[in-house]
Amino acid sequence: MRFKFIIFLLICFVSVRSQYLDKNYYLLDGLDSTKMNKNDLQLLRSEIKTYHSSRSDTARVQTLSRIAEGCYDEKVWVRYNKMMLDLAVRKQKTTQGQEKYVFRETEALGLNNIGYYFSNYTTNMDSALFYFEKGRVINEEIKSYGLLIVSYSNIANLYQNKGDFLKAIELYTKALSLEGQAKNKTGVLSAMNNMANIYMYLGDTTTSLLYLKRCFLIAKEYNDQNMKGHLLHNMGTLMAKKNVLTGMQSLKTALSIRRQIGDKKGMAHTLLMLSDLSLRLKNMSSANIYLKEAKEIVDELNNPNMNALYHRNIGEVNMLTGNSEEVIKNNLIAIEEFKKTENINDLTQTLSNVISYCEKHPELHKYQLEFMEQHYIYSKALNKNAAQRAASQSRYENELKINEAEQRVKDERAASEKRIQRNITIAIGVVLVLTLVFSFFIFKALKTNREKTKVIDKQKHLVEEKQKEIIDSINYSKRIQNSFIPSNSEFNDVFPQSFAIYKPKDIVSGDFYWILDTKDHPSLKQKIKAIAVADCTGHGVPGAMLSMLGASILNQSILESSVQNPADILNFLNSELKRIYVLRITRSFVTEWTLAAA
Repeated sequence: MRFKFIIFLLICFVSVRSQYLDKNYYLLDGLDSTKMNKNDLQLLRSEIKTYHSSRSDTARVQTLSRIAEGCYDEKVWVRYNKMMLDLAVRKQKTTQGQEKYVFRETEALGLNNIGYYFSNYTTNMDSALFYFEKGRVINEEIKSYGLLIVSYSNIANLYQNKGDFLKAIELYTKALSLEGQAKNKTGVLSAMNNMANIYMYLGDTTTSLLYLKRCFLIAKEYNDQNMKGHLLHNMGTLMAKKNVLTGMQSLKTALSIRRQIGDKKGMAHTLLMLSDLSLRLKNMSSANIYLKEAKEIVDELNNPNMNALYHRNIGEVNMLTGNSEEVIKNNLIAIEEFKKTENINDLTQTLSNVISYCEKHPELHKYQLEFMEQHYIYSKALNKNAAQRAASQSRYENELKINEAEQRVKDERAASEKRIQRNITIAIGVVLVLTLVFSFFIFKALKTNREKTKVIDKQKHLVEEKQKEIIDSINYSKRIQNSFIPSNSEFNDVFPQSFAIYKPKDIVSGDFYWILDTKDHPSLKQKIKAIAVADCTGHGVPGAMLSMLGASILNQSILESSVQNPADILNFLNSELKRIYVLRITRSFVTEWTLAAA
């Protein structure tokens, strides 16, 4: 993935006769091997061979990805990136599962590379943002967290370049929040490194150093020697602002790593910084040692900015030794080299140093005026840059204050809502507890009622059974009683053209009527007809028992005792009842007696 680092590679070109690569084999036309970077050409030859030997489209698209990622010449990698992107989009329509995931991830990679092209090779930042966002959306959909970190970092870098540091920090923070979910932490290194650059620019060296240290731990984990050297150099530069010796220790470690991996450009940067810090400590011998080693590399690289830094430091050495001629000579070289790179900060610092030196040496006053004129011109540009930086810092601080105020309001609102929610929760809890308590008592009452109902139902059932038994017994008693009471047909036989109405209050009754015709008893000489209507004391079963007893005694009085006079019959009935119950009766059982005889 293409990132913005403070590490650059020098691309060397060789001017020879054009020699175009085979279109059918290298897939593109117009590739001139004589104009291509040597490393790019070597990578391309290796990967194209792999491409043609690959049997699957996923392997081919991954090969194109390595070409697009590995080549530095935008005339080459942009075209292979387009080929990779077209293949990935086309193959998504006919694939599923893991294979489709590879093509989707490759599409996101291709879109990110297009955004990188617009952000680094054009001034069209809107297009860069458009393609970075499209890639980010895909990475979120497929949960490709490693590439998602890169997407956030690249978008943040756009805002960083525009001076919107607050937005950039927000996006870098989002990228870093995905660190634990990403398998490849290359994007994390980029995000942390750029976060450190932002805080360094804003003057917050403490926070910048914190991010550099975190970044170094990741680089150490992945044994990324190049990044370790780069980070140690930056950490040493920052630490030297507070403690020169501590900063130099970090720089020496960075120099050791850069020597091991052969990073000449990095070595030159670190050697020049160490020489500068040695001069601050007035340690001439150390400064000369570092500058001597740096000279060979600076001459080899022919980098204007490094050349300027080298000659400025040589000039400072000569200031300490008092060699005025070498002071002017080396500082003039440094000034011209800084102008080439438009490094206004170091240019104005160099002019200030040499002006101060000329003031102390009258023989150099003729150079002083020229240096002062240049310092005046470039100080304006420096002041403009300083004003821009101050404006950026002020805007960042104001936005930070606004965000903090908004966050406080949000926090207060959230705290208020939390309190309300807590009160609601407590109220609901109290209601639930009361409901449970009442439910317990209601349940207990219902349980008691159910138990009582069961007892009542059981008793009711028992009563109903007993009642049924009693009713059945009474009904049977009625049948017995009815057998003693004459039927209508029997009544008409004895007393023609007559009728009897008999409607007892209860099932059985103490009221009864009785008839007797002696013709049905041939043993009796006298022929008589007798009828009686009686009301016995009581009603229901007791009355029924007395009625049957009374009817039986009436039959006995005539049929057995031959009593025929109604008064005698009643006396007989009374005496028999007394005899049967063996009790002293205070009132007659028969309250009304009517007897008719014919």
